[in-house]
Amino acid sequence: MTERNLTLAHQETIVELVCRFREIIAPAVTGVRELTSFSSKYLHCHAPSVVIYDSRARRQAKQLLVAAGLEPVRETKDRLNKLPAWAQHGYGKYVYRFGLLLRHLNDVTANLRARPHISVQEFDFCFYKMDQRRERDEE
Repeated sequence: MTERNLTLAHQETIVELVCRFREIIAPAVTGVRELTSFSSKYLHCHAPSVVIYDSRARRQAKQLLVAAGLEPVRETKDRLNKLPAWAQHGYGKYVYRFGLLLRHLNDVTANLRARPHISVQEFDFCFYKMDQRRERDEE
């Protein structure tokens, strides 16, 4: 898999990898509040296709999905039940949303012929910068 090719199958593999890594390190790690965030960031350093998960990213993904009209403001149980089992909560739900946004963005840029596809790593960085700007604007 290349980091520019984030299919549902790849997303499921990423979710399984991060969750399994989290389970393996949990007994040995102390002082880390959010193990999923730590696990995704650690694995992302070694495999850029692993999607980074933290509060900044979750906030940006939700806002962008609503703004792009890809997700309603409130989720319904019926809508959640239509998602793959791995995408119904937590990290899996976030990776699913991230993939929706990335595919949408790449479709838009392909139609504009603006540039080649955007990678997972580039899109992760955009989330970080958008949240930094939001924090700066709130000051």
